[in-house]
Amino acid sequence: MSIDINPSLFRNDSNVEHVIPKISSENELEDIRNRETKVEIEGDIFTYSGVNFKPMSKKELLNEEIDIESLNLTTSTSTQNKTDNRVIVAFRDPEDSQKIIAYKLDKKIVDELKESFSSDNFFQREDGILRLNDTAEAYVAGWLLDIKENRGYEKADVNGNGFIDKNEEGNLNIGFDHNTKYNYLGDKIDYIHTSVGERKYQKYSDTNDGRRSSMDSSYTPNDILDYQSLKFKNSIEKELSHTLELDKDKDGTITLKEGQADFTPKGENTESFLIEKVKWNHDRWVEHSNIILDWENLKTREVPTMDIVTQEEREEAFKKSKEASKKFNEINNVRGIIESQYDAHNLKKYDTVEDKFSIKV
Repeated sequence: MSIDINPSLFRNDSNVEHVIPKISSENELEDIRNRETKVEIEGDIFTYSGVNFKPMSKKELLNEEIDIESLNLTTSTSTQNKTDNRVIVAFRDPEDSQKIIAYKLDKKIVDELKESFSSDNFFQREDGILRLNDTAEAYVAGWLLDIKENRGYEKADVNGNGFIDKNEEGNLNIGFDHNTKYNYLGDKIDYIHTSVGERKYQKYSDTNDGRRSSMDSSYTPNDILDYQSLKFKNSIEKELSHTLELDKDKDGTITLKEGQADFTPKGENTESFLIEKVKWNHDRWVEHSNIILDWENLKTREVPTMDIVTQEEREEAFKKSKEASKKFNEINNVRGIIESQYDAHNLKKYDTVEDKFSIKV
């Protein structure tokens, strides 16, 4: 059952400024005004699923039979280049180690993998397939399993066409709590802290990004301050490439900082861009809310965000709304009964509606 509840009921609107409980001397205030803005970006968004494969010997790799025709390789590229220069990368299926699967990955991604793992983790076959082995194989297979199961790509593809269509993306489990707050002195931004909250792998349809996307087919998450999902691709293969690219240190975790690369203009530093966006948000808040800036006290503010609202929470809110409406109607009914039996003079002696309820009709 789909329940529609006004998302503003769940808004984390922190337009109220708070004074940090610390008295600063004039020298300290001057230091705050002149020092560089400090930025902290904390939290993990996605983590690959642990996969254990027994490393294969060189002889086993040489004798391994792979039917390239049975791999169902894609033909569409992830770039504007009509020539498919991607590399066919094969590895054991994390859900069935007796089965070999393969995906086409951009050459840039493959080069990054080769820089991060030992050369004996890569076996170039004569048929053009790059066979992964050992830790590189477990690493890529672990990310594939995370995408298919934890992020729900396999189940979300309801029509089974191999792509996440617009009407299917809401079922992806890619949402997460995202909070940003900052300290400021007047119009100077002194410190920014942005982090991942407790909830991760939430349904995209439960996020503010997902709700906006359902109303605007052209919408994609783009605000570095309050996004609740990373940008994502519409197929398992493309998302695998995207994930491997985001995981710069190849440690099996996509951190918030790594994810913010998708929201930072090419060639710009993530921290610098974040400072720029917070300053813009701060100035806009001051202007629209007619804030009188305080140049003597360091204060903190949270960037207003919409909460993730699950189906269960929507149903609970709907239930409470119905109960409140029912109680309101009951009060009005009692009021009507009372007013029909007592004249206006007698009603004046009752100070509250609750007093009226004590009258036996």
